Amino acid sequence: MRFFGWSWSLGRWRDVDIRFHVSMVLTLPIAYWLFGPIDLRSWVEALLWVGGLTLFIFLHEFGHAFAAKIVGVEVKSIVVWLLGGLTNLAYKPEKPTHNFFIYAAGPLMNMLLAFLCVAAYVLLTLVFLPLAKDRELYIWLQTFQNLFFSLALVNVILVTFNLIPVYPLDGGNILHASMEWLFGKTNADRITLAVGIPCLILLIIFGVVSRDWLLLIFCVLIAFSISSLNHTLLKNLNLALTYFFRRSAYYYLKGDYERAANMYASQIESQPENPRHYMTRAGCYLSMGQKERSLADVERVLKMHPNHLLALELRGEFYCPYTGSKTPAFRRQFSTPQ
Repeated sequence: MRFFGWSWSLGRWRDVDIRFHVSMVLTLPIAYWLFGPIDLRSWVEALLWVGGLTLFIFLHEFGHAFAAKIVGVEVKSIVVWLLGGLTNLAYKPEKPTHNFFIYAAGPLMNMLLAFLCVAAYVLLTLVFLPLAKDRELYIWLQTFQNLFFSLALVNVILVTFNLIPVYPLDGGNILHASMEWLFGKTNADRITLAVGIPCLILLIIFGVVSRDWLLLIFCVLIAFSISSLNHTLLKNLNLALTYFFRRSAYYYLKGDYERAANMYASQIESQPENPRHYMTRAGCYLSMGQKERSLADVERVLKMHPNHLLALELRGEFYCPYTGSKTPAFRRQFSTPQ
């Protein structure tokens, strides 16, 4: 994904590229908002919290990568980003037991980290704080006590969120792997959808009520991923988005070519130098069997851009003895119009 290209490499581990996404910079204002640092101690606490969060996200993804290495799956890269992370596998294992092991490793890593943070918190509370006689030392120990408590809470949140049974979260992948092992892939897709969609709706409602726009954006990404389990759902989701953001493409996908052509004509009036509008209107005309009007739009594009590859290909196919209302180039380009 292009989004994950906005990152820089921190190094390699056993041929795995470790990358840090630019979105992690946002952890700094988040930490400032949470801790409101006003002195050295509070600044140290806030910065250590940012470092701990980054480390825990990395170790979560490292758990996935390490498990993948164990079952013989090549790992291309690990990307640490604000809403979790991404372990880029060379391929998805065929065995559901391997998938289960890989996706369960991340939450298990956070469970272990939460336990270690709680252990550090208890040790500070029961051992070091009672022994501290110096006031300054006592205050610093309290700072680290609060830090370990908040870091333990971070790991609990990471475990809880990742185990929500919504694909492609770890919980959704664990559910899918379990159901595939028991009932086969087709039934696993259906069960994962049946469980995941209600959970996703609840997440969206929570995001709206709490006005958590970051969560809502994440829910949109989840919706696209979960729809990949069902082509009909993916098509309907694409239709819904095109209705709001590309209305002309929506009418095209619905088969209302005349209305789509009229909307593209309006876009041509506002942007007469944009060849894309002419090409998409040409697609509408061709779908309605109006080859002359379609060819006219193609010729307009070639007049503006003589080396426009698609226009050249379409014009060539107009003059070849191809039967049917849609040429091969048309089918490739206009299956999803712009």
